[in-house]
Amino acid sequence: MSKNGALPSQLIRQISRLGQLKVGKADVNENKIQPASYDLALGERVWCVKSTFLPNPSEKIEDVLGRYSLYNFKMGEPAVLTVGSTYVIELAENFNLDADLWALVSPKSSSGRINLWVRTLVDKYPRFDRIPKGYKGRFYALVSPKSWPVKVRPGDSVTQIRFFKGANGQLSSFELNMLHKEVGLIYDQNGNKLDGAQSIIDDGVMLTADLDKEIVAYQAKHTMEVLDLQKVGGHNPDDYFFPIKGTKAKELILKQGEFYILPSYEYLRVPTDYASEMVAYDVASGEFRSHYAGFFDPGFGFGKNGTISGAPAVLEVMPHENVIMRHRQPVCKMIYERMLDTADKVYGVDTKSNYHKQRGPKLSKHFKVAVTA
Repeated sequence: MSKNGALPSQLIRQISRLGQLKVGKADVNENKIQPASYDLALGERVWCVKSTFLPNPSEKIEDVLGRYSLYNFKMGEPAVLTVGSTYVIELAENFNLDADLWALVSPKSSSGRINLWVRTLVDKYPRFDRIPKGYKGRFYALVSPKSWPVKVRPGDSVTQIRFFKGANGQLSSFELNMLHKEVGLIYDQNGNKLDGAQSIIDDGVMLTADLDKEIVAYQAKHTMEVLDLQKVGGHNPDDYFFPIKGTKAKELILKQGEFYILPSYEYLRVPTDYASEMVAYDVASGEFRSHYAGFFDPGFGFGKNGTISGAPAVLEVMPHENVIMRHRQPVCKMIYERMLDTADKVYGVDTKSNYHKQRGPKLSKHFKVAVTA
């Protein structure tokens, strides 16, 4: 067992039994425990606020809400969150962490792929998406639909949390190269291992855009069609997205402020003793936000015993200016983190997954299957 790193599923289950992660006074739902993460649930209390904010080190979130809230309500039935509005939703969970435990939060893949911006807040801590060591108290999601209205209910999950003991256990370039030589971290679509020397830099694995396909991307439409989070496979992609076909030039013009989904060229693998996180590669590689949801559980593109030769990452991109994206252009970087122990669940094997065998620019689980050659 490692001294530093991310808590696996069995330890997430244990800290719940010990009272450090609860839903009211109850233990967490087993179905929300993933191999190296936990799916947080929306609660009932909702505030529509003037804009995003962070608390000062002496402020509780509810004190700030008293100044910045436009109105509030209790979500006793499904509520529609409108485009252009920002909401603070109290989460169902509460924390009583030990002094050596801390956590990071990121939107779920299904949130990122529908352009639902989600950040998280805790009392007296002026940082988004981070839970400090030993935190005790409530937890809040800052939610803003950017493309379409979104229908939510108490219990829906739009964000996920990962717990750490000590350092996050991030692997260095040397360690990544050794791991790639041993088990293989990136492959092409034909199952050939890619050259690590070209991709493993700055303590991460660089991912590039794949624009050599029949359908290379989807662009979000501006529509008032409501997307219901609980209608899995219940929405027509044509109501929400334009498919973008590939060209001989293998390039794509991304328009400022528009939202796109496109795949990575590299087929990624996450061995079961590790987890992976997507981070911005380099501001010099382009003026665009290259991901919203960027966490990959142990076993992604790998399986239980390494029987899968990777799966492409799906990138959510919103450019800050018009950008010509070219085939194999660097888009983002993956960092790998050690697990404290091997999880007793494996992504896509012991847990249900909508993205384990994704190919091309796969839309979120809310949509009927779209053709992505």
